[in-house]
Order: sequence, then structure tokens, then C-alpha cells
Amino acid sequence: MAFPRKSTVWLAFLVLSLALAVGCGSTSSSSGAREDASTPDDVSQRVEDTQVEADLVPDVPQSSGRQTISDSLEYVELKGLETSVIGLSKQLQFSIDENTVSFMIEVLGEPGVLYQLGEMIDPNGDALVVSSSDPSFCVECKNRVAGAEGVAAFLFPNTTDVTLAPGNYTFRVSSIKIVGEGGVPSSGKFDLVIYFYKKAQRPVVGTIDLNFHFTGAGGITVANAQTNQKFLNAVAEFKTIYAQVGISVGEVRVRDVGDTYKHVESLIGADNDFSNLVALSKDNARGVNIFLVSSITDSSQSGGYGVILGVSGGIPGPTMDVGTRRSGVVVVVEKSFGYNGEFGAVMAHETGHFLGLFHSSEAPFLKIHDPIPDTKENDYTNLMFYAGDLYVQDASAGNKLTPGQGFVMLSNPIVHLQE
Repeated sequence: MAFPRKSTVWLAFLVLSLALAVGCGSTSSSSGAREDASTPDDVSQRVEDTQVEADLVPDVPQSSGRQTISDSLEYVELKGLETSVIGLSKQLQFSIDENTVSFMIEVLGEPGVLYQLGEMIDPNGDALVVSSSDPSFCVECKNRVAGAEGVAAFLFPNTTDVTLAPGNYTFRVSSIKIVGEGGVPSSGKFDLVIYFYKKAQRPVVGTIDLNFHFTGAGGITVANAQTNQKFLNAVAEFKTIYAQVGISVGEVRVRDVGDTYKHVESLIGADNDFSNLVALSKDNARGVNIFLVSSITDSSQSGGYGVILGVSGGIPGPTMDVGTRRSGVVVVVEKSFGYNGEFGAVMAHETGHFLGLFHSSEAPFLKIHDPIPDTKENDYTNLMFYAGDLYVQDASAGNKLTPGQGFVMLSNPIVHLQE
């Protein structure tokens, strides 16, 4: 079976590191949900048993350690952190005040290693993230998190059901080395950045800049971008969709990046096309990096993913860092398998992932719904529905956003750079 625009998310940890932390598209699979035969059954238990033995590291510096990006954005950076042989870091700690609207943790690690949060405990002792039976995707977590390969980001809150309390937060980072289509706990070093968005009142509006990268797909180039009707229509549709939740588009920047990755053919591994392509954003100003290509396939998985129309660098992606192997979204702009190549909604969907939105609903047999209370289950009109306009063809299919989804998107620091 093949779905227009968006993919089924398979419940196997390596697949989730791609399908959830990297994106969605149309999917074709002959075997249905794939089992994670390579992951040791006792990984989660061994991690859980070892947590009490880890040492508490000093609190993240709150004055000399914090750097200012703007009046409302701060960050702190930690280098040379480590996970142990069981794939778990020591317990880390930071604090927030009553004006902190949201925070986002970015883990910058090694290619071929899946990074996830092992836990997150708030000042009241409530577990926002717990050790999950699936090392890449914690469906049951109060604040849902998805791991990613090499570079991973985690947004708090990503649901209206979570309220950030001022005080000390403790957390751990876990790491799993990808081996074939499975993985094993691994030790290694990583860097970490925590971004804090601070405001006296939660915002109801925001602005994002868009950095477009052209590979020549669809005939779109810097030379014709201002007059190319297909490109202009897509940007206009993107703006209309995001206006529903108070997000406007600021600067629109364009670059030609050559045709080396016009056809993206691999998504996982140390030298995959997706990572090589989005890493070309390294000289950009901050913004959502969008790469327009002719096709996306995945030769790195034995079953493949069939037709993929869009891929995101994470849920969320590392929105505040350009030039990493996850710093952007990739969108197909040419016709294929019933897809008309009008990519505005696909671009909006993938950027929704990049800002922190999960699929509103997955395929019915998976029985997975997003953690946002006001998104209806199996609502095909929602922008983040897994299958877009599979069931109907009308103007409303796959274009709607709810206030709760807007809450999550407005929690991402990249939406507030211009304040």
C-alpha cells in the first residue's frame, strides 16, 4: 500500500529513529510492522537498574554559564559529556524560573548512534520522560520524545497537558549504536545545548524565517524563484496554513546547492544522502532549512520505505543549529505515484515535525495518537495526519492545525528569534 504525502510509523526502534525522528512520506511495505529482532530484550531493564548508581553532576551554571541570544532566548552549552557502557549518561541538572515558557535540549553526538532521553524529572518529582520499552520512541511519556541518529532534539512542553514548574530538572541521555536494523547500548562522548525561551506570558504569535535550498528539482532555481509560480504557490500555501496558529513567515532566503543530492537515496548511516544534504545549511543564518528535491528513497533499509515525499530532521529537529546532519527538512517537488508535486502542504507538514509535532494519528492498526488533547483521532483534515488526503480529495484535506498544535509550535525557540 502507498499513502500520499505521509508515512505509517513502524514500531521498531531503528525504523522509528527514521520514520519518527526523521520524517514521513508515502510508504510501501510487504511485511507490515517490522519487529526489532536485533535489540536486546533486557536493554531497558539494565538501563533502569543502573540509574540509581549514577553520580549527580553539578547544576548547569545559571549566570556565567548562560549566554543570551535575544531578550527572550538564552542557552547553555555543555561539552564532553559521556554515556557509559550501558548507554546512559550521568544524571544532569538545570533550573528554570517562573518566566520560562519552554526549553529545548539538543544532543550533538556521533553518526551511527541513536540518542534519546533516558529520563526527565521536573521540580515536583513528576516524570516527564521515563525509560521506555522502545529505546527510540516513548509513546507513554507524559512529554513524548523521539530519538534520532547523530543529533537529537527534545522540546518541553510538547503538549498542553504539561506545565513547566520553576525549579530544578534532572535528566539523562541514552545512546544506542545502530547495528544493521537493530542496535546495542554504547558508550561515547556528546555535546549538549539547552535553549530557554522566556516570556512573562505565553506567546500567541511567532515568526519563522525560511532558508530554501534548490537542487534544480522542479526547475526551481535562485534565478527564477521570484517568478516561479509553483514555488510561489507553495510558499503562499505554507503561510496560509501557519497563519491558523499565529505563525507568520519572516525572511525567505534562497540558495542553489547543486544537483548532487537532487535524488536522495539514503536516510540512515554515517554517510547518507539526507544528512549530507541538510549539512549544506552550515553557512546559513538561523531559520528552518528546506531542501527541494526530485525524489526520496531509502536504500539503507532492507524493506525500504517506498515512495517518500518529505523527511524531517527530527521531532523536533535541531532548529537552533545549522549545518548538522539533522538541520533541515527535505521535500519532493516533482510528480510521482499520484502526487501532483504541489508541495506547500508537504512542506508545512514536515516543518510541523521539525518544530515538534508528531502525526496527529498513525495508521488505525497502530492505535497511536499524538499527545495533544484537541486533535481528533483519525482526522484526515489535520495537517499532521499520517496519510494526508488518502481518503478524500478536497481543499481541506491535510491543511488544518489546532490551537493545541499551535501551542507546541510556539514553544519552539526558532519561532521567536525576532523578538
